[in-house]
Amino acid sequence: MSEAEKRKHGEASGASADELRKLPPDLPVPQDDGRAVHLVGSSIPQVELVGSGGATVDLSSVSGWLVLYCYPKMAKALSEVPQGWVDIPGARGCTVQSLRYNDELAEFDDLGVALYGISTESPEEQRDAVRRLGLKQALLSDVDETLARALLLPTFEVEQKRYLQRLTLCIYDGVIARVWYPVFPPGQDSSEVRAWVAGRSPKGGSTKSVGDQ
Repeated sequence: MSEAEKRKHGEASGASADELRKLPPDLPVPQDDGRAVHLVGSSIPQVELVGSGGATVDLSSVSGWLVLYCYPKMAKALSEVPQGWVDIPGARGCTVQSLRYNDELAEFDDLGVALYGISTESPEEQRDAVRRLGLKQALLSDVDETLARALLLPTFEVEQKRYLQRLTLCIYDGVIARVWYPVFPPGQDSSEVRAWVAGRSPKGGSTKSVGDQ
């Protein structure tokens, strides 16, 4: 693939964070296939996940609000992803999504919201992504698909590797209160999720209950 083609996809080698925020206008749009309808009301299982900082995290023990954005793969360049990746609805945009959450992390903190990203990439790959992109939020590794299997999260398989579909879970006291699936475009996810939580958090000035949609 030529450098011009790589730049079209925002994944040219040595691309800056600003360049990686750009996505082609003709990305295939994912459709809701119903594979996340069971998640609202489900309890987060007690699973220890390795974070990009090296510590293990048990999401079921997090009290209050927790946002968990699930994504397929955060590659350094388009050449690292499987063949045909850009044609899979919802596969592209992991870097854009994570950078936007990073930009809004202070606002999530002000609302008292814990924030994590998660994929089936290895802990080493998650650490590399955090370092490379300068992310302040931790990325969790579900490389053994323990959480994905326990919650029956929607996934897809490419070249004998299973990836999480892009979806976002808003969790309160260990119970899933809201699900965004499919997430598209990925760059708008953080703002939509933050607005929804702000409308239900006392720190956001809301008097709505957790269950109000």
